[in-house]
Amino acid sequence: MKIAGIVLNKENKEVYRTLIKRGPSDAGLPGCYWLEATGADYDLTLPTVVVPGETWETTVPGTLGNHHTTLTAYKRIEIASGTQSWNESYQQTNLVLASGAVLDLKGVTGTFSLHRLTLHDGAKVTTANSGLVVAEEGIRYIRTFTGIDRWESVALPFTADRIMTEEADADAPGGKRITPLLPATGTGTAGNFWLKTMNAGGTLQNVSTTEMTANVSYLMAVPSQLQDKAIMFVSGPNQLLRRDKVTAVKPASGFASYANGTLDELTVNEYCYVLNDAGDAYERKTTAVILPFRGYLLADANTTTIKPQLRIGVITDAVVPATLEQLRIHTLPGRVVIESLREEQIRIYTLDGRLLRALRIPTGYTEIVLPRGLYIINRQKIIINQ
Repeated sequence: MKIAGIVLNKENKEVYRTLIKRGPSDAGLPGCYWLEATGADYDLTLPTVVVPGETWETTVPGTLGNHHTTLTAYKRIEIASGTQSWNESYQQTNLVLASGAVLDLKGVTGTFSLHRLTLHDGAKVTTANSGLVVAEEGIRYIRTFTGIDRWESVALPFTADRIMTEEADADAPGGKRITPLLPATGTGTAGNFWLKTMNAGGTLQNVSTTEMTANVSYLMAVPSQLQDKAIMFVSGPNQLLRRDKVTAVKPASGFASYANGTLDELTVNEYCYVLNDAGDAYERKTTAVILPFRGYLLADANTTTIKPQLRIGVITDAVVPATLEQLRIHTLPGRVVIESLREEQIRIYTLDGRLLRALRIPTGYTEIVLPRGLYIINRQKIIINQ
């Protein structure tokens, strides 16, 4: 059906006649596709019959709104394992490094361009002082958080203003359902995941912006809804793959947190503190290898001498893991905060088993005022502090 230039597909969704060429210098006839406009960017993989044995993909802009828009598809190349030296065939491709894979740029002379670099956690890029490789669309970093409500170190070498998950969905445009994610800012009670920084006094602070800033060392934790889901951090355009390490200065007093700053491993040859695997303490090391996309702490001489460990505890003093009903329960002084993905029946009991309140909360954010004490809310124990 076509009305005044608007075309609807069988699902009654608006689509546009879009031309897609293979590579920026392709002189051949572009392919024609009817693509859905979603309001958000999404990746589209071209049918394998276009180039047998190769994978080509393009990014459909959320602003798609006209017929005969021309898009460019780029060949996708994956390095599954081992170390691969730079190859000129990588130019103007979407290069993907799996966990454990290494891209070696040490032999590069001159300037070259990727279209996009995707790094799965555990991959790295080794560079030298000569030669430059630029990711024109930018860098994507993909990481899976396996622990619920457990701190992990995250330090991006680029600013990410888009953080999201992608899940296979045959009915979604491009075959993937994209869910944008935001950190819990301000009071830390509204958002998709927890994100904190440490100040010079050693106190954890909630972030105040929804983007993650380059070379800031964060502590990040996810609720059960995001456990074992791949989270993607997306940079802006024109990212150099050769990065200088962040200059670290030992503080005269207190603490200073630092990011790795590169896409390679970084060796710290002095006393430092590194987050342990349990995510509940920084442990002192005489020397440490900091993985890409991780951070570490330096402390004053007195602290370093007497404290082998800096405990940081749980997510906050008042965060309870999400329940089976997909609730997120937090506390603030004098009240409990409940975030729910749907309407839910809530029962609040005193610790001795007496029903205090029963109510149905709506989808979204609900605050309930309670006096100081211990409570059971939908089988979860919480503590209210005044």
